[in-house]
Amino acid sequence: MIPRVAAEGLAEWCDVFCETGVSVRKSRRRFLQAGCGTGLKARFHADELDASGGSMVAAAVGARSADHLIFVP
Repeated sequence: MIPRVAAEGLAEWCDVFCETGVSVRKSRRRFLQAGCGTGLKARFHADELDASGGSMVAAAVGARSADHLIFVP
């Protein structure tokens, strides 16, 4: 779905919410790499409830922003 959304200009951003017990770490990175690979800009919502490692993934994929970073490792 991501390549089609990007190709049709339906989105500018690829947002992901990263918290322990809410999303799977491997799927976060895969989702953002797919979005960035089609020209979407990455945004992260992570490490608000605990140190889930989302901020580190955000840095690794070059996210434009990372919000809610209360528990940054």
